[in-house]
Amino acid sequence: MKKRSLLFGLLGLVSVSLFAQNNLHYKSKVDLVDPFIGTAFHGHTYPGAIAPFGMVQLSPDTRLDGWDGCSAYHYSDSVIYGFSHTHLSGTGCSDYGDILFMPTTKGKEANSFAEVFSHKDEKANAGYYSVMLSNSPIFVELTATERAGYHRYNFHGKDRERNLLIDLKHRDQLLASSWEKIDDKTIVGMRRSKAWNEDQIIYFAASFSEPIISIDYDSAKAQLFVSFGVNNMEDTKLDIVVSLSSVSSEGALRNLRAEKAKGFDDAKQIANQLWEKELNKIDIEGGTLEQQRTFYTAMYHSMLSPNLYSDVDGQYLGMDRKIHKAEKYNRYTVFSLWDTYRTLHPLLTIIDQKRTKDFVNTALDMYNQSGILPVWELSSYETYCMIGFHGISMIADAYMKGIRGDEKLTLQAMMNNASSTRRIKNLEKRGVYNPELFGLDLFDEYGYISSELEHESVSKTLEYSYNMWCVAQVAKQRNENYIYEEFIKKAQNYKNLFNPKNKFIQPKINGKFTSDFDPKQIDINYTEGNGWQYGFYFPQDVKGFIKLVGSDEAFTKLLDDCFNSKEKPTGRNQADVTGLIGQYAHGNEPSHHMAYLYTYAGEAWKTQELVRRILTTLYTDKPDGICGNDDAGQMSAWYIMSSLGFYPVCPGSNEYVIGSPLFSKATIRLESGKTFVINAPQKEKEMYVKSIEFNGKKYKNSYLNHFDIMNGGVIDFEMDSKPNKKFGKKEANRPNSEIKDNQIAIVPYFEYEGTQTFTDTKQLYVNSINGNIIMPTLDYDDGRKLVHFGDNDYKRRNIKIDETVKITAVNTTEENVESIPISMRFNKIPAGRKVKLISQPNPQYTGGGADCLIDQIRGGNKWRLSKWQGYYGENFVAIVDLGEKQNLTHVGGNFIQDIKSWIFLPKEVNYYISDDGENFTLLETVPTPIHETEPTTITHTFYNTTPFSARYIKVEAINIGPIPDWHIAKGEKAWIFIDEIMIE
Repeated sequence: MKKRSLLFGLLGLVSVSLFAQNNLHYKSKVDLVDPFIGTAFHGHTYPGAIAPFGMVQLSPDTRLDGWDGCSAYHYSDSVIYGFSHTHLSGTGCSDYGDILFMPTTKGKEANSFAEVFSHKDEKANAGYYSVMLSNSPIFVELTATERAGYHRYNFHGKDRERNLLIDLKHRDQLLASSWEKIDDKTIVGMRRSKAWNEDQIIYFAASFSEPIISIDYDSAKAQLFVSFGVNNMEDTKLDIVVSLSSVSSEGALRNLRAEKAKGFDDAKQIANQLWEKELNKIDIEGGTLEQQRTFYTAMYHSMLSPNLYSDVDGQYLGMDRKIHKAEKYNRYTVFSLWDTYRTLHPLLTIIDQKRTKDFVNTALDMYNQSGILPVWELSSYETYCMIGFHGISMIADAYMKGIRGDEKLTLQAMMNNASSTRRIKNLEKRGVYNPELFGLDLFDEYGYISSELEHESVSKTLEYSYNMWCVAQVAKQRNENYIYEEFIKKAQNYKNLFNPKNKFIQPKINGKFTSDFDPKQIDINYTEGNGWQYGFYFPQDVKGFIKLVGSDEAFTKLLDDCFNSKEKPTGRNQADVTGLIGQYAHGNEPSHHMAYLYTYAGEAWKTQELVRRILTTLYTDKPDGICGNDDAGQMSAWYIMSSLGFYPVCPGSNEYVIGSPLFSKATIRLESGKTFVINAPQKEKEMYVKSIEFNGKKYKNSYLNHFDIMNGGVIDFEMDSKPNKKFGKKEANRPNSEIKDNQIAIVPYFEYEGTQTFTDTKQLYVNSINGNIIMPTLDYDDGRKLVHFGDNDYKRRNIKIDETVKITAVNTTEENVESIPISMRFNKIPAGRKVKLISQPNPQYTGGGADCLIDQIRGGNKWRLSKWQGYYGENFVAIVDLGEKQNLTHVGGNFIQDIKSWIFLPKEVNYYISDDGENFTLLETVPTPIHETEPTTITHTFYNTTPFSARYIKVEAINIGPIPDWHIAKGEKAWIFIDEIMIE
């Protein structure tokens, strides 16, 4: 992160009159868009040509792979490989780059057609891109309409060849391709590829302004070398129109023939008009020229996706891989919902309700075709990237704002995605058995997700709780009271991870809060974050959390400690965690609502101060002006709404928390023809709200309602350089975020030292947070079942055990509400056993320590969980001391393989035995019986076959060495993962 992004107050505001002079140079809002913003650092945007939400994203490709090559372009590059027709903006995973075109004056025998370029020879604005390929020399211009990309190549220099490379294999793994010359000016084709989308199909049709002289096809490279002859003039141009389709070549041709543009110049004008129309939905006045450019580029970035996916006749490829027809709506693709449900989609419910309804109908049709709502959908393929079920969130927010599809289907789809039992039954009807539930079954059964059972357990528990609240809101609107009660209770499950001792949302493992918790540490309990960045995710029940911590002051202190921390995040290196203010990470989505939470505690002035700091220090109009992945427009949408002065902390609530408007005036033009005007005249450093009038009347609330905006009107802010600490202080004037009915009893938690295993006796406690512990039951292996009466402390039950037992406890509140039961098994293992690690596990995968290997509990089939130890690029070696010499039948190391994650079974396991712990004899070598290419995740125990006697056993698992050549990560180091050394 650049130091500039961490400083406050370097970018001062100038007066409105000063900016007015600068603004005279700009005739349109398109002129204020700079597509190069976000192409440097980790913004992952692209500078090429696209119409708003267009099917074609025609842009230069300067990078073939790597995380900062997700959009295929990075500002630090100096070589262009060509111009492909599909791109992703701001994402953290790479795909697309389909149908690469590269004009060239080289012959077909050239080793490379890439060209060097200079940024001084590039130009881009909304809907247009150009660059000079100086070595050729060829001047390239690109523009785009809704379903077509337009190329113009100006070949300079007489007697030079005019050729075009069409690369169907570019970037991704090619599964299949085809092409056909329709006539002397038209080519159609298909590319089927595998990357993030494991089976993407795209068809194209290309029309040329000049006849094709010849086509040479290299089948090994899947490249067409198209010749248009030699330049007979000093300068000639070649115009190309390319349409795409997910359906067929005929569909691409229909899209091509439906184009209304009469040529490149006309298409460029159409693109300009389309963008001007979209950008005109919000007028801003005041601020600096830099801020105006940043604002309108943010608007531009917020309109790059989702992308139009249905053809001009409505046909598209569905989630079921069948061809469907969208009736009375446009089908879209690229739903980065973990990111965009937070701000982008709420923004569009204000400025683009028609398209929002198309998004809702798209999501519902995806459910009809696949049984699931989109999570992270890409070209009719569900990647399941990221967590949560935020198709629910997007639809619920739109629904509560009156933007609705089929209402009965809406609730059905939500329930069948948000309930594990319903999800299983619904998918089984469609022939999908044992579906991946992503911990939703654990969430339903236990009321939270435990660290040893599912990775990213804290993040999933919190986001699922919000998802449940969304379902409850729609159920309540439809008077489905039983459904409402079911889901509003689950919406409070976040409370089951609240640790009353440190006031943090904290991971639980084996029934207790983790003993080594450090909120700064980024680890497997969180999705791209740490305990600070996820410690405030309860947008549906902020006041409920304030009650848990005890007071507004205690909650405010937690926020202060987060934003004012002098320490950096620790643990796993997470490239997404950028744009730091203390532990707050604006470069990634989990933090985005946090600055606004002060307002819920009556400290609106702190929200105003922080929001202005973020707006003015973490966004600029430079290529590195976005401090993290733009994530399909989410980062940009945050800037838009925050600079307007209000933000959707909890989509689905219809409330926007007031922040600090950046511009002296903003006018939102609504589809109804009404306008909503935000007046906030201000001078430098006037970031605080002194008072507000709404439609001429004094307004004391620190939030706005969605329908207040949609009804049109004028809101007048009086800004000041000093905070008005009384604004929004009263409880009645604060935003509403509280679950008031159907309160749950929080699940009890255990306290004990070490792990669940013991050798003699074990002391433990069962604790309550908001009630009393009903007498715990103890179930022994011999069938005995006892009730533990214990002492009179009903909030903290004291239990001492001396044999293997399962303990079950329930919490009950004063209102006689019972919690979900918690059960935990404690295993007594033979005394004297110890394990010594000769090789050391990776710090991220320690399994909780060496003893996890002899606790008689095998790891499941999820290697990310706390039970597994991971060893990177080395052998695993450990010595078990049994305490005394014993006669044994078997020894076996339990390992896991997941080749997608570079985890391989050892090629063999050697067992050595000893009586003194120093001199070892080889007992047996057990080779792996499973081939390294096995694609599924599997566990295998390498048992020896010969009985033996020994006190010491050395286990040596041999790493396969460099990853084999057939693997995508060939040559890299392989992992070994082990959990449990079985001794019988």
